[in-house]
Amino acid sequence: MWENVEIGTSFWNGNLYIHSEYDSDSFQQWVRRELLPYDNSVIPAVQTCYSLCESVEHPADMGCGLGENVSNVESEGILTTRSEYGVVALAIHTITVQGSHQFTLINFWVIDDASPTDLPFPSLYPSVLIPGTIKGSDVSTWYLCHASNSGTYVILLSYIEEALETRLQMVHFKLPCRRFTVHTIEVPPFVNMNLITGFVVDECRGTVTLCQAENGEIFLLNFA
Repeated sequence: MWENVEIGTSFWNGNLYIHSEYDSDSFQQWVRRELLPYDNSVIPAVQTCYSLCESVEHPADMGCGLGENVSNVESEGILTTRSEYGVVALAIHTITVQGSHQFTLINFWVIDDASPTDLPFPSLYPSVLIPGTIKGSDVSTWYLCHASNSGTYVILLSYIEEALETRLQMVHFKLPCRRFTVHTIEVPPFVNMNLITGFVVDECRGTVTLCQAENGEIFLLNFA
């Protein structure tokens, strides 16, 4: 049932965090900043660099609430951010329900502001479930899913097979209440969604830039 292994790295408060998804478990490893070469030395001093590790075992449905209706779970990747607001990793999975209906599940790993230690274990927030699967780009191996630098926005291009429809969707991790909202971004009819090869979100300006490499066109959309 579980096939892919995904690994991502990020930094928080100078500490290195290594997030991995393997089988039905998520693993968080971290290395204290004192063990990392932050000084001016080109070649860091030889030292033993050890890491701390914690694991979380997920239920068979990855906690999405669909229970025994879930027939398959596939890991698609891990997105990492600058962790300014505590979001250190986003784990992306495809959930298949009753053999046909598919959803995209996003798990947010977040370090809480009120953590009593300088090297806290990230918390797994309630998962976000979005209809459809993430489309792949025809000109690269990348899936069309992008997280903003802060990790508070996720943009994905989803194909919903039941509706034969492609949607540009956004997940917003709202602060300071720390809750999620899911939105569909309206795309003008003259933009062919099937030709989109990449995009970038600018959370400061509230825009997302869509790219079509085949014909060299760029479209700028507002979402805020």
